[in-house]
Amino acid sequence: MHTLFDSILTVLLAPLGMFCKTKKCDNTLFLNILLAIFTVDTFAIIHAFCVYGLTLSESILCLLLPPIAVCIYHGGCMETLISLLLTCCGIIPGIIYSYHILVKKVEGETNYSAM
Repeated sequence: MHTLFDSILTVLLAPLGMFCKTKKCDNTLFLNILLAIFTVDTFAIIHAFCVYGLTLSESILCLLLPPIAVCIYHGGCMETLISLLLTCCGIIPGIIYSYHILVKKVEGETNYSAM
């Protein structure tokens, strides 16, 4: 089960978020650590998003335009409005919320109230 804490860790510290979610130290985690150290952290975040099941287009849109990503890939009016409000408060809260909603959709969970 994906929690809001996992979403926050993945956006702020991608390798640590991946390790907490998968609970294993493998090549995927090593690659994410290298991406976080030697490139812009954005690539590590996109890699972590893709490991969790989001497509590349969902990952990029979730980072660049969080409300649009929620609107296109999730479709809920209330979730899109919340994402828009959080993005207006700051891009990081918008990214965390959008990522959380999209991962919940990928995992097939429909109960968003347990965030």
